Amino acid sequence: MSVGKCLVAIPVHNPLDTTVIVYDVEGPYVELTKPQALPPGVTELTLSVNDLGGLLRGIEMGNEDVVVVLGIDGFNVTREFVLGRESAGGFTVISFAIENPTNLSLIIMNITAPGIYLANAVTLPPMGSGVANLVITGTPNLVNQLVNVSLGVMGVELTDVFRVTNSVGLEPVVIEVPIRNPLNVTLTVLNITNGYLYLVRQVEVMPGGVGVLELRVINATEAFSTYAVVVAKVGSTVVRIRVRP
Repeated sequence: MSVGKCLVAIPVHNPLDTTVIVYDVEGPYVELTKPQALPPGVTELTLSVNDLGGLLRGIEMGNEDVVVVLGIDGFNVTREFVLGRESAGGFTVISFAIENPTNLSLIIMNITAPGIYLANAVTLPPMGSGVANLVITGTPNLVNQLVNVSLGVMGVELTDVFRVTNSVGLEPVVIEVPIRNPLNVTLTVLNITNGYLYLVRQVEVMPGGVGVLELRVINATEAFSTYAVVVAKVGSTVVRIRVRP
């Protein structure tokens, strides 16, 4: 026998120091009738249950899947988990805005790390922005892990590698930069270095063509605040140029 529709208030602990907005909760037997704010600490979340008996049976059998949509400091987070089980068995989708500060179209094709991947490619117009959706499976420990970002710029595919720091920031490890040769002679980039980054291999770019510079970063803070020396061969002439990365 099924129990009719009812409202259930469940205790919820918000461990953050900011208010979390619950925008939606959906499952076979539960739903959220309106968005609710969860202040830091312990509070109650009220859900509408359309079949209490079915809900309890689903929890007992471990097949009551629930999708929760949250708002945390401007980020939208979608979390799927199974009631009555460890939530680490599900997945989380984190949506965040990305800005393109260049005057070139940029395509983010993938972002991968242990337990993380990009849900769909994101196209960013010149000086524009877009929204990226990252899928996180389980609860991966990302500190000191490498994050690979696949990009499409100027018709070429690039792969940038970052390391996750203890402060959950991203520190570049390998950066690929497209370079166009507007000259009518071959351009060969022989070296780029400032003591904190260096060119992995020489790059030859044909007249009017596009090449990819692969730079390895040793110290990101110093690498992008110190002038670098670029050694290039233009036709048969070797030139040295001092630039700011």
